[in-house]
Amino acid sequence: MAMIAVSTRAASWVVPVGPGRTGVVFGRIVDAVGVFSVVAKASMVVRSSGRAGCTVPVTGHFISRERNEIMSVFQILKNKVLIIDGEKQYSDTVDNFLLDAGAVSVPESVIYDDAQECCVVDGDFRDYPNGTYSGYCDRIQDLLDAQAKRTYVPPAEPTEEERQEDQKAALKADYDSAVKELSNSMAVALLTGDTDAQESIRADFKDLQKAYKEAVENV
Repeated sequence: MAMIAVSTRAASWVVPVGPGRTGVVFGRIVDAVGVFSVVAKASMVVRSSGRAGCTVPVTGHFISRERNEIMSVFQILKNKVLIIDGEKQYSDTVDNFLLDAGAVSVPESVIYDDAQECCVVDGDFRDYPNGTYSGYCDRIQDLLDAQAKRTYVPPAEPTEEERQEDQKAALKADYDSAVKELSNSMAVALLTGDTDAQESIRADFKDLQKAYKEAVENV
């Protein structure tokens, strides 16, 4: 069995290829530095199913090191769907993707890449472009909106105790504000020596205290 050596500044990999006619081996390899494309002339890889083709699973952000541009990608691997279009990224299980997209079914594996102009479905190279998979990339915002709506959890209703505490806090805020206003008025009445105003303010303060106490008890 022949081997293809693939190297970057960070690491090296060896991709095994079986005997057969010469073709193109396509894939991507991810390391700590980034995502690297693999496109090389080699013998066709023979899968356990007997079909020819080679793909390397892709995870993370699809940013070409060589072209330094953001790619548009649709991928299904290991029951996970990953879509990247520009700065937007959608990721979920296949079942949840079907709900968000309103689709009935999808293949077991897909690697669709606009930058590399490739479409690999269940290990077989298909014609590029493909309207179905490019359409999912174009609809990524709709998918994100559907995902957000599906996963939204409304805030829990406050308990009776929490409602009571909120009411008491509101009453206390109103009481403190009224006390401050009466205190300011009393300060002016004391400075001016207005005894009638002072008596009126004292009476108002007593009424305020009584009303506040009753309101708290009735919560």
